[in-house]
Amino acid sequence: MGPEYKEYPTISGYRAAQGVEAVVRNIDSADEVVDAAVAAGEAVRLDGVSFEVSDNRVPLRAAREIAFRDARARAVQYAKLAGRQLGIPLEISEQSFTPPTPVYGAAGIADKASISPGRRDVSVSVRVVYELE
Repeated sequence: MGPEYKEYPTISGYRAAQGVEAVVRNIDSADEVVDAAVAAGEAVRLDGVSFEVSDNRVPLRAAREIAFRDARARAVQYAKLAGRQLGIPLEISEQSFTPPTPVYGAAGIADKASISPGRRDVSVSVRVVYELE
């Protein structure tokens, strides 16, 4: 990762590092993978554990429906406040982001690890522009 100094500014060598990411699809075997990394000793540094939703299509579909209904309900309220009727949608756009969830403190795991994925949130932001009649 950079130079090593015997006595500054004399460089005595260089240090390099390489990272590896293990993807475990069966949560029941995750403990074994972490235990194996920890058992390797100082040759392996475990930087952390994170979780991702491998197939988020169903939760995203549900989130879109909820977000779209909410956008319409708000638009109806605004139209009513303006003394107008809500028309057709003119523009619809979406942003979705589901970051992985890190499990902090994994570098300090000792003896036996125990992985528990917990909960994941999947969110969608929908922007709908309606015509006012």
